[in-house]
This record gives sequence, C-alpha cells and structure tokens, in this order.
Amino acid sequence: MAAFGCPPRLQPDRFMQYVAFEQIATGMEPGERLLLAERMGRKEASDPARLVHPLERELGLTAVEILDLIGGAFRIKAAVRGSAAEHHLGQYLRPRVGVTHVKPIDADGEPDFEIEFRRRRLLIECKNVLRMPNAAGHPRVDFQKTRASKSDPCSRYYMRDQLRILAACLHPITERWEYRFVRTSKLLAHRTCPGRLSQNVVVTGTHWHSDLDGVIAAE
Repeated sequence: MAAFGCPPRLQPDRFMQYVAFEQIATGMEPGERLLLAERMGRKEASDPARLVHPLERELGLTAVEILDLIGGAFRIKAAVRGSAAEHHLGQYLRPRVGVTHVKPIDADGEPDFEIEFRRRRLLIECKNVLRMPNAAGHPRVDFQKTRASKSDPCSRYYMRDQLRILAACLHPITERWEYRFVRTSKLLAHRTCPGRLSQNVVVTGTHWHSDLDGVIAAE
C-alpha cells in the first residue's frame, strides 16, 4: 500500500494512524505522500504511533524542538498566533448560515478572507487584540500592516474601502477563540494619512458585534 502513498501494512488496529497520515498528507503531491509513507514505514518498527510531519523533515527538527523554537521567539510566536486566529476564524465562517463561499487570501497587505454572505462579497481582516487592554479595560487592536512601502509610509495603514469587516480575536485576553466584528465604515480615520484608517482601534461600542450576522444586519 505504501506504493500508493498510504501507510505500510495498514491493519484495522492502525486505523487512527491512517487518519493521522491523511490529516498530514491531504493536498500533498503524490511524490510527497510517498516519501511521507516511506518515512513512516521506517519509523514504524521503533515507534508505530510516530508520524513525521514534512516540516520536521524540512527543518531537521522534531515537533517538540519546533514548538520550543516558536515558544522562545516572540516574533515567530506572534506570527503563529496570528495564523492560528485566522485558522479558527475560517472554521467559524465556513458553517455559517448564509455563507456560500470562503476563500483565504495569503498575500501581503491584503485582507485575510473573501467570503460570499447572502450573495454579497465581503473582505475580512483578522487581527489579534493586544494582551493589555486600555485604561478603561477595553481590548485594543494594532490595526496596521506588517510593513510599508519606503516611498509611502502611509501604505502601512489600511484604506477604508480595502476591506469591509475587521474581526478582532480576543484569545490573547480571554484564551478563547472568540471574535468581535465591526464594519470598517465605523472605524476612525487616520490623523495624518488621508483615506487611511487609524491604527489605534478600541473594541467597544454598539457598532461591535459578537457574530457575523449582527455586523451585517447593522448595515
């Protein structure tokens, strides 16, 4: 079975191992699936439950070493936390009633999701709130891009018509993957960059909603 990119010597008692293999290998090219299956077969004799993720092979590190590396580097951990927030938001969006299309966008300076909600195309940006709330106890979002054009410092800030909805992930404060949604039309303008949105966003007020339906219905 390994020749077809499946775990070798697959037996009923190895069903969960096969499931784990598919979780890793789904979407991989046939050649990569085969390499993973062969690697798993070599590991099977010493540790049948051990699956090697392709990233472990690529970096030459074990899963534990990779996690330790992430945990010990603030910038890397922040980037991973942002990706985790996007992942959980995608999980939230896909089963929503009225959402017929969810497309993640993986491009610098672009919103994180394009969705079709009740026949309306919406662009959504996902941001984690900061760990420290403001003096009044309200969550805050540092709402800006990771980099700007050298010729245009204002390009660091989002344009009002660049996206429709901001999703603020509260996990850094609540340790739960929950979100607050707001229309960008309700956000403050940047003080010195015309047409851009302020990077200082406070999650408070009646224009923030705990579900997607609420923010859309408020339009």
